[in-house]
Formats: sequence, C-alpha cells, structure tokens
Amino acid sequence: MFKSKLPQHEQGFTLVEVLIAILITTIFISIAMQAMVIAAVFKVRARQVAEATTWIQEDLENVRFQAGKLRYTQLTNNPIIGATSLSLSSVTGFAVGDTLRVGTDTTNYTISVIDQNAKTITINSPGLSQAASSGATVVATNPCKASSSTAGFGESLNLNQPAAPSETNNSANPNSGTKTITGKSYTLTRTVNVGGTDAVSGTCTSNACYELLKLAYEVKQGSEAPIATMYTEVIPNAAMQCPQ
Repeated sequence: MFKSKLPQHEQGFTLVEVLIAILITTIFISIAMQAMVIAAVFKVRARQVAEATTWIQEDLENVRFQAGKLRYTQLTNNPIIGATSLSLSSVTGFAVGDTLRVGTDTTNYTISVIDQNAKTITINSPGLSQAASSGATVVATNPCKASSSTAGFGESLNLNQPAAPSETNNSANPNSGTKTITGKSYTLTRTVNVGGTDAVSGTCTSNACYELLKLAYEVKQGSEAPIATMYTEVIPNAAMQCPQ
C-alpha cells in the first residue's frame, strides 16, 4: 500500500528550521533585554549628573549671593553731617580699619567700630562731610587698590563664602560637602583661587586688583571619575564700585 506524499507547501517546518527560528528569536530577545538594561543605566547616570549639576549650582548661587552683599550695602538710617554712626542693611565683609564711601560722597571714611548684631558701623570723627539718606550705598574702598592677593575683594569673598551644601557636618572643611545620589554617597569639592588684575611691582595699575574669586567644582564618588564639573569666576559687587 502506498502513502501519498503531501505537497511541499503543506509539509510544515523541518526541525532545523524550527531550531533556527528559536535561535533568531533568542538573539532578538537578548538584544532587546540588553537595550533595556543599557537604557536603565543611562537613565540612572543622567539622574546622577542632573542632581550633581544642581548641587554645584546651589553652591554657586550661595557664593554669588554672598558676593552681592560683601562689603557693599545700604544705609537704613538718615545720617546728618558730622554723624559717625551708620545703620546698615548688612555688615558682611567689613572690618575695622576699612575705608568706605557713602552714597555720592567721594570722601573715604575709616571704620573704627562694627556692631554685627545691630548692623551698625562707627566711623572716625569728624564724621560725615555730607548728609545721606536711607538706601544710599555704602561700599569699602581699600580693597580696590590691593597690592597683594590677600588684600583684594577676591580674598575677602574667599574668607566670607558660605560652606558648601552638605548632608553631613562640613564645618571643618567648608569647601567640601557630601550627598546621597541614587543611593550612593558623592562628594562635592570646591577649589578656590584669587585672580583678576595683578599688581605690578606691588602697585595696582587698575581700579581693582585681585578682585576675582575663581571656583572649580567637581562631584565624584571616591576615586572614580567626576560625574559633574564646573569652572566659573565671581566678582563681588563692591569691586564694580571702585573709584575711577
């Protein structure tokens, strides 16, 4: 008895064809899974970089805020001619012995006393040569002609800059902070240098010397490569008010 042979188009898949199909499917699934894993890794990395960059920007904004009021403030009273006591909105960065100017008065007055709590400054007698009104600017002038990097506005900002944002106590090292990002502990490091126009032979040849604070940031985990870096320069507002 003879068995009829099915036409070729009705014979179905051979074992070899089935195995090849399974192999191809497995390869495609493996590639898809790898792509998903890689996408997840990149997503985590992007989040780490974004949070690290925001961390740096947060610190930079704090430094800029400090630079805005450093040795640069406004009167909150209305001193008359001969007045020696000045009430101010801030006394940040001012020091006894500093010289300052009030409003449009071109006289340089010397500070003899500073009351941090009351935010008042006492200048030497005979006091103001012109009356001034509340809101008039008060700006230090002695750093304008700094003859060394330690005497300019840049170093003044360096000494008065806020501590870097940190989840742990960084009072011992305010230029470094720690933060947990995506479950890992990262460290922000802020490196500072004073720059700007250099004094030549100990003499400032422009309106303001050593007025810049150069900031270099990096965020990294341990000895690994940084996930975020930034370099910028900050000029205190007071440096822009130096007499011509």
